[in-house]
Amino acid sequence: MIVDTFFSEKIAHELHNDPDLKTLVECCKRPNWTQWKNAVQSELDSLTKRKVFTSAIPTPPSIFPVGYKWVFVRKRNENNEMVRYKARLVAQGFTRDPVLILMKHILRLLVESPSDF
Repeated sequence: MIVDTFFSEKIAHELHNDPDLKTLVECCKRPNWTQWKNAVQSELDSLTKRKVFTSAIPTPPSIFPVGYKWVFVRKRNENNEMVRYKARLVAQGFTRDPVLILMKHILRLLVESPSDF
C-alpha cells in the first residue's frame, strides 16, 4: 500500500493546529460561526422532527438526570477540503446513582452464592 506522506503530514499538522471545537462558546468566537450555527440548528430540527424532546417536568430528588454535551466535527473530503460542519447533541450516560450500584452489587452476590448469607 502506498501512503502519501506529504498529504498525511499536512492533515496531521492542520488537525494539530486547528482541532475540533469542544463547546458552543468556542464556536461562537470563530469566524465561521454561521456554519456552526446552521449545524446546531439542523441538529435541533432533526431532534424535534423525531420528537426526542418532551415537555419539561420536575425531577424527583432521588433521580439524577443524564447530562448532555455538544460534539462538533468538520467533515472533509479526500483533498482535505471542508465539506460540512456537523453538530451533535449527545447524552452523557455516565451519571450513576451510588445506592443503585450498591443494591445491584448486593443482589448479584445473593444470586451467585445465597448460602453465604
